[in-house]
Amino acid sequence: NNGIQGNDSLIINGGYSKVTSKGDAVHTKKYLGYDSTTNNVQGLLNIKNGEFTLTSDGDAISSCCDLLIENGVFKITTFGGADNAPSHESDNPGQDTGGRPGGKGPRASSYTSAVSCKGIKACTYISSTEYYGSNLKIIGGSFTLDTYDDAIHSESNVDILGGEFLIKSGDDGVHSNIKTTLSNCNMTISKCYEGVEGVNVIFADGSNIRITSNNDAINSSRGNERDSEVSITFEEGCYAYVETNGDGIDSNGYVYQNGGTVIVVGPNSSGNGPLDSDLGYYVNGGLLLALSSSSQYTFMTKISSSSSGIYSICDSSGNELVGFNTNFNVGLLFFSCPSLQNNSTYYIYGGGTHDGELKDLLYTSGTHSSKSQIKSITITSKLTSQS
Repeated sequence: NNGIQGNDSLIINGGYSKVTSKGDAVHTKKYLGYDSTTNNVQGLLNIKNGEFTLTSDGDAISSCCDLLIENGVFKITTFGGADNAPSHESDNPGQDTGGRPGGKGPRASSYTSAVSCKGIKACTYISSTEYYGSNLKIIGGSFTLDTYDDAIHSESNVDILGGEFLIKSGDDGVHSNIKTTLSNCNMTISKCYEGVEGVNVIFADGSNIRITSNNDAINSSRGNERDSEVSITFEEGCYAYVETNGDGIDSNGYVYQNGGTVIVVGPNSSGNGPLDSDLGYYVNGGLLLALSSSSQYTFMTKISSSSSGIYSICDSSGNELVGFNTNFNVGLLFFSCPSLQNNSTYYIYGGGTHDGELKDLLYTSGTHSSKSQIKSITITSKLTSQS
């Protein structure tokens, strides 16, 4: 069933391993918890150096506790690879699904009813119905992954702190359920459903990332709702280039670009955008270039008052398209939604009161009253800019 298995923990230090398995290729079997007599956590999987050719119908490398890889050369294929995976056409690429939980393959593991054909995975199973997150850390190495399911996956944190990665995935390229950090690594994800995912995603100094995705290329969420604790961060010294049929950068919270270079090409379909952030894209440094042929209209305008408080955007019939309340001094407003129409005029209001329910900074219902018109803008092209 499994090729190389540790019944509690497993340590591999160097050598050459070629494994073809109907189950997992390399696997730690069961989380045994903390052993007070040895002061160790049992169930760990550590791989240091070596050369590995792993072909599996299940996961290629699967740890039931924390997983650490330090260097080595890895050639990994799971369940026929990415080209064998379903197309996800029923998922309506480009619509905000709040992120996928890591994807599913055709086989069940011995610990859970969830099915998994992932490349490198860290997930702790306590019983057939209960599990909690394990951390996955990679420090250097060369990785070629062609996976039916997620290529790199953790139910907790993913830290990639070096290495060379060539990835084709039938689902996510890199997925964590909490935080994903990429640093000092070169990564090309040439095929995937979604590229890099996490509740918090950090592109740190030295990360050189290229993604081609069918849906969102870079995604941060933990559900379908706006969330102020969700974020994507681009730091000085990073490089991210994405081509996408969905959203290029999609956050249910914030996006912070503190430096680096970010280039987004696509999408070509309506309902999508190169930049999609529920709580704002804050550019504090670096270079940002976003190119799209999406049919949705967008406008950008300066607000001369540059003040905080209550704002709303309404159509010519007085219907409120969006209302928000911010402590930020608004000097520039960038807005897009499916309701915007060509040759139509929209009005920006400020001040007054709003009786709607406030979620983070957006009103999810209600009416903006005693407001004052700040300015109007007429849509004349896909991107209308007004000073």
